[in-house]
Amino acid sequence: MGVINIKKVIVIGVIVLFLGVGVQPAIATIEHENIDTEYYDVNIEFCEFGKNHTVQLTKQQLDELELLFDTIREQLNNTESIGETIQIYNEAIVELDNLGLLGGCSVRQVQELVTGEYQKPIFTQLMERMNDKNQVDDNINIFCLIAGRTTRTFVFPPSSLVAYRLFLFLDILENLRWYLFYYGFIRLCFAPLSPFTIGSGISLGTCSGWGYYLFPAEGWINTNGLYGEKNWEGEFMGGICRFHVFIDFVYLGVIGFKGLKIMDSNIENTYFYLGFANYVNI
Repeated sequence: MGVINIKKVIVIGVIVLFLGVGVQPAIATIEHENIDTEYYDVNIEFCEFGKNHTVQLTKQQLDELELLFDTIREQLNNTESIGETIQIYNEAIVELDNLGLLGGCSVRQVQELVTGEYQKPIFTQLMERMNDKNQVDDNINIFCLIAGRTTRTFVFPPSSLVAYRLFLFLDILENLRWYLFYYGFIRLCFAPLSPFTIGSGISLGTCSGWGYYLFPAEGWINTNGLYGEKNWEGEFMGGICRFHVFIDFVYLGVIGFKGLKIMDSNIENTYFYLGFANYVNI
């Protein structure tokens, strides 16, 4: 082999050596980062659609979800109309889609699910005219948009509440009887409107132990509906009724809920939720 050929082999060898040294750390770094990234399962359920799915989020994405609902809370506390509330909800759904939480549902589908009851101008105007904020219990709201993040919270499908229908009807009849009449009249005159949803139930707080100790839910709830804007913050219990779940009691606070609920991976039995409810009693 000539001197020139030997030099070519040496040069090529040096180049390959440097390339190998450069590429290997890069590959090693990428693999190291993938191994160190921790993912958290987050379950999202679309109440009324009958759909749910689980996504994996990083800790940073979980923090973004927490921040999003903190922002929703601040914005809702400064709203002056149903229209502003709807806009906040719709923008929040776009942000949830950006985080990949809507699965196979489109933004428009979820917006219709969450705020559809209030999207019809005639319906909104009539509801606002019927609104009477001064003669209603501060703990009650009906036909309302609802958002919140609460601990010790359970969401029940409509089928699990069938046994309590009569009790619930008798319990809320005093507050609902005239407005149910008005609602039926509005639907008759201005059909088609969104159907009166059966929806899911949300319980807030538990009672357990030999001494039946009360463990309130903690967090915040914002509602805006027929009785105006009603907010709760801190510790509270559902005020509709209580019933057994295994060995504990849970306290039903919301019925006729449709919308989405998102599991908070940081705290057990803690949910974010955004939607519409027929009746809220805290």
